[in-house]
Amino acid sequence: MNKAAFAEFHHFIRKTGHVIGYFVLSVLLFRAWRATFPQFRTPWCVPWAAAALLTTSLVAVLDEWHQTFLPSRTGTVADVILDSAAALVAQIAVFAVVKIVSSFRNGREHGGQVEKTCY
Repeated sequence: MNKAAFAEFHHFIRKTGHVIGYFVLSVLLFRAWRATFPQFRTPWCVPWAAAALLTTSLVAVLDEWHQTFLPSRTGTVADVILDSAAALVAQIAVFAVVKIVSSFRNGREHGGQVEKTCY
């Protein structure tokens, strides 16, 4: 593999790591906010998703800001956008999974009535 191909591959691997890492962080933060504020009797709620998205974006901003102080690293706005986009996709995925699981469970247990979601 020549240097140019390796550099491109390395860039792809690093950015994929960003996406996977911040996706997982956003899902875990959703679960943490849901456990912290359980007063809503629903599996999904906008305040939990918004808090997870904002918290993940804050971590991305702070991580990139931290990198500006390291001589071997550079903090970029593009990485913050990429990380925040991964967090947004994670919240959309959480919503979709919760809806699918809820409709399956409610369809079997309650004769087809779908559980309401907190918006």
